[in-house]
Amino acid sequence: MKCYDIAIVGAGPGGYTAGIQAANLGFTVVIIEGGDIGGTCLNKGCIPSKTFLKYVKDLDQWNSNTLSSKNSNYNHSLDQIMVKKSKVISSLRNGIQTWLSENKVELLQGKAIVQTNNRIKILSNGNYQELKAEHIILANGSRPNIPDIPGLDKINYYTSDTIFELEELPSSIVIFGGGAIGLEIATTFHNIGLDVYVVEVGDRILPSEDKAASDYLYRSMVEQGIHVYTSAEVIDCSEGGILSIKYDGQIFSIDAEAVMVATGRIPNTSGIESLPIEYDAGFVKVNESMETSIPSYYAIGDLIGGYQLSHAAMIEATNAIQHISGKAVNKKSLIPRCIFTSPEVASIGKTEEQAIHSGYDIITTKVDLGSQNNKGFMKTIANKKDEKVLGVVMVGPYVTEMISQPASLLELEGRVEELGCTVFPKPAISKLIREGNQVYQERFIL
Repeated sequence: MKCYDIAIVGAGPGGYTAGIQAANLGFTVVIIEGGDIGGTCLNKGCIPSKTFLKYVKDLDQWNSNTLSSKNSNYNHSLDQIMVKKSKVISSLRNGIQTWLSENKVELLQGKAIVQTNNRIKILSNGNYQELKAEHIILANGSRPNIPDIPGLDKINYYTSDTIFELEELPSSIVIFGGGAIGLEIATTFHNIGLDVYVVEVGDRILPSEDKAASDYLYRSMVEQGIHVYTSAEVIDCSEGGILSIKYDGQIFSIDAEAVMVATGRIPNTSGIESLPIEYDAGFVKVNESMETSIPSYYAIGDLIGGYQLSHAAMIEATNAIQHISGKAVNKKSLIPRCIFTSPEVASIGKTEEQAIHSGYDIITTKVDLGSQNNKGFMKTIANKKDEKVLGVVMVGPYVTEMISQPASLLELEGRVEELGCTVFPKPAISKLIREGNQVYQERFIL
């Protein structure tokens, strides 16, 4: 039986980050992956989604900027988008595989069945092999949550794992779920030209984000022609995408060619079912060092809940490796939250609602992001007592890039004054960060 210092289950962002960092510290490392390298983000989530979005934006920009009507008839071709998506994914997969190889991280393909006593069985092509590791890191990822919707089990539907494998574009789609995943896909398909319906059972979209951002995005999507129903109850759904929903006290039907379920993701516990491990609300429970209730077993990424984002999994991977190597674990990092809708939404730290709930006496500022072409706003939430910034939320063009500056300030426990004093280049949109926080200080802006 082969033995390693560290065995990692899952080659997603958390898994391969942990593997490379551990190898660079001199550990012998193996990663076991039952599917494709790169995990959900690369193969089924953020990368395909952003490829679709970028392709559509590029074509729209070409068509709007072209000087010749003869050249302005490029259309959104599903075949072209799929070819581009496949090339991007293949290139990134190869890059990760090369990266692992160069850092001497062994990669085994197969289903990992994690056992006690630091052993893992691997099933591949009907054959088993077994290995042992001093430390085991579980990075199993997640799978789509499928709610109990009347009639859903009788129809064909897509999830976030399958939506980017479309063989042909439908003319219309209904999406169950008004969270980040559902809204990004709604924006993408609306821009391609589909008639899009979003059905959310909660009283607003983006329920975990600041209400001001949620309300602004809702109005923007409706203005664009996307049908958004909140506080909606699905009465029944049938083949062909015909749904009966209860909305605003009335029952009516939605007729759509395709249905997608985007009601969150749940941990993938396949292969760890027999472990006597402690869970919290369905997710593997860990401490700040990513240790589970089983000594020398760690867990990271979607498996432990929290922000199910690639960059969150990578920070968690670093914390696990730091602890295994005997180094101090970094303090809990603030995770930027970016939603690539139209307009974009980005935030860091606490929302206004969360700050109030935490007992802070707060003061907020909210400023528009400028001209007609730069619609949106920036909102700063600060502790009134010492003016420390507790959170920032931004809605508008390029805010997923701009949020990095407030993120740095929050990590340093900075104050509103420091955002207002920082000089940003003009006419870059980032200058609005300064202007917004100078409003807080009641200073005149030239």
